Amino acid sequence: MNQVLVVADSPILRIVVARTLERIYLKPIPVRPDVAVTTLASRRPSTVIFDAATDDEFLDPLLAELSRLRRGSQEVLPRVLMIEEPDQEDLKPGFAGLVDARIAKPITPDTLQPVIERLIGR
Repeated sequence: MNQVLVVADSPILRIVVARTLERIYLKPIPVRPDVAVTTLASRRPSTVIFDAATDDEFLDPLLAELSRLRRGSQEVLPRVLMIEEPDQEDLKPGFAGLVDARIAKPITPDTLQPVIERLIGR
């Protein structure tokens, strides 16, 4: 239950998030957006962190799969954290209630860690 899927186009963002997760003893699964849906289905992480700047071509299927998984879960899992640009528009109306927490770029381990800890209930 301590696996966290990290989805971002930027390898640097994936590394920053993965290292932050390792600091709090969580197991990151950093992936590119094009393999996110298959990884989500095969690994079933308890939390998903995604970069909202991801191309809609990859983001929409990921959000649809997250929505499906959460509807079928009594504990509303996986939890979802969205990394967004400061001037980011909201998600499409069909996905509006899907995100449990948001954090604006630029992110650092010191700003990201408390958000993750609150999200997972530590």
